[in-house]
Amino acid sequence: FLMIRRPPRSTLFPYTTLFRSAAKRVHVKKIITALPPDCAASTILNTLKPVIGPRNPKLRRTSPLPWILNEQGQPCTTPTELTDCWAEFFGTMEGGHRVSASELRQDWIQDLSTFMQKDLELRPEDVPTLTDLEHAYRRVRPYKAVGDDHVPPELCHRHPVQMARLTFTQMLKLCTHGQEALQHKGGLLVAAWKRKGPQNLCSSYRSLLISSHVGKTLHRAVRDHQANVYEAFLQHQQVGGRRHFPVTMGVHYLRSTARMARQAKRSHAMIFLDLQEAFYRVLRPIAIGGVITDTLLASIAERLRLPIDAVSDLHQLLQLPAATEMAGLPPHLSRALQALHTNTHFRVHGQTDATHTRVGTRPGDPFADVVFGYMFARLLTTVEQKMQDLDILETINDVSTPGLFPDLHAGPMHQHSILGPTWMDDLCITVTSTTAHGVEHKAGLAASVLLETCMNHGVTPNLQKGKTEILLSFRGQGSRALKQKYFSPQQGQRMMILTEYGTHYISVVGDYTHLGGLTHHSGTSRKEMRRRIAIGNNAFNLHRKLLFQNRALSADKRTQLFMTLVTSKISYGTESWILDDVRSKTYFNGAILRLYRRLLKCAPDSAIQDDEILVQTQLPAPEDILRIRS
Repeated sequence: FLMIRRPPRSTLFPYTTLFRSAAKRVHVKKIITALPPDCAASTILNTLKPVIGPRNPKLRRTSPLPWILNEQGQPCTTPTELTDCWAEFFGTMEGGHRVSASELRQDWIQDLSTFMQKDLELRPEDVPTLTDLEHAYRRVRPYKAVGDDHVPPELCHRHPVQMARLTFTQMLKLCTHGQEALQHKGGLLVAAWKRKGPQNLCSSYRSLLISSHVGKTLHRAVRDHQANVYEAFLQHQQVGGRRHFPVTMGVHYLRSTARMARQAKRSHAMIFLDLQEAFYRVLRPIAIGGVITDTLLASIAERLRLPIDAVSDLHQLLQLPAATEMAGLPPHLSRALQALHTNTHFRVHGQTDATHTRVGTRPGDPFADVVFGYMFARLLTTVEQKMQDLDILETINDVSTPGLFPDLHAGPMHQHSILGPTWMDDLCITVTSTTAHGVEHKAGLAASVLLETCMNHGVTPNLQKGKTEILLSFRGQGSRALKQKYFSPQQGQRMMILTEYGTHYISVVGDYTHLGGLTHHSGTSRKEMRRRIAIGNNAFNLHRKLLFQNRALSADKRTQLFMTLVTSKISYGTESWILDDVRSKTYFNGAILRLYRRLLKCAPDSAIQDDEILVQTQLPAPEDILRIRS
């Protein structure tokens, strides 16, 4: 009699994967068949999102095991210990302390009486209108997590008129007397892995606050109402947070600066700044006013390891008027901003009490980038003034007549000071010089000023490799010796920066990925072009079988999905590309046409002309993609 043995698991695994893949394709085909034939590509993607996941790979959630090490380096063994570990970590980051629910409520009631006004003199245009609040409700994204008030986002998004009428009085109380519900000041804090660093360390996670959608909508309406004052106060090159300003403008400025220096045969340097926990370490009194105790300031200085002199300078800075007062924000809006960031709190899963926070912005709130922008504007203005006093600030000539083709002889030239583009906490300072040693000197001074000013404002630059770095491009006399000094492995590829608070070392690189685009020291686009083509191929491979080569979808739908998922990733930042030679253009045309052949599922040895590929796919020619705005 024969014994039938079960095959090993390694033999069954490919068949199991094959069966799952076939079942997934059948399920996708049923969903596509049920859709109307004239539906848009966005409708197909939203319908298939539970099956194929989000389009952005960074949004694909990773759920690590709940195995976290405590401060002693030992694993948390009980749920209570795990909860205390998370609450202590995020509470220390935001200058918080744990209080009971009754204590938090008593503090909230006491602060309500502090912000209450006896005399008011306001005009109707001093507060947001009912239409502004309705517009804010329409912008609420559905299918998001629900806050403590249990109001779903779908209700806010689909019934903006009714919700605006019901909550308009709450917005008036906030703008006039600084009165806000305690539920709108906090919520549930969830830890999200940063996709870098060990998964068992709390420092590898960022916090996501699940708060009330009604509260965030009221904040959004107030934010839009004070946007004019906020944008006028920002430093000139501080483009993050401005309305209708694309992020690609910062990348365009950096690439144009490198090309201009190469054409003028000048040496140039770019100092890229990366801050540690930028939004969590904002001292609120610097941005919006208020009081910070000496005990809290001492604990923050100890955690940030600030020198004693830096703590003294920071204490003097806190005695100056807040950024909102310097910006000329009306008193009632300044009071509302300060009230929004009073009695802020959070709780983590399993926490019965609450953590009262007093430092940093609120993650996920519409005012998070505004509060940081006010603080960072003061920092950048100080850096710009110090660089101007040292005569290392860049200036450019501009004509008085605007337009695409201005007449250079129509009027006198105007000089504008340029520090460098800043998108929220992503800063780049550009300096140029006619000599190689001159740009080395300027870059060292600018980096020293930047590091000192950051410490004076209570923020810490991340000086690790790949974070805060200096891009150097030497030209002219002495460039060979400086290239050997900074780019040879024997020298460590670092620059020594001397500050009032000690000596620091910053990595020196030849290219840097900034604001989603690669900036090369030569100003050419060849390396960024190859990077964009690789990103497009990865996006195609991600949904190749389910979408792009799925015969259940018509050719028009597959073309629309290709433009949405692949072409949009390739064309990001192409408006600032410069094709210096025929070789780059030939490479780009060939790479795009190979993607088109994959969409048609052509055999590798098929003899098909380029014009025929364009006709069958109904997709734009490669040279036309360079003219498509991302």
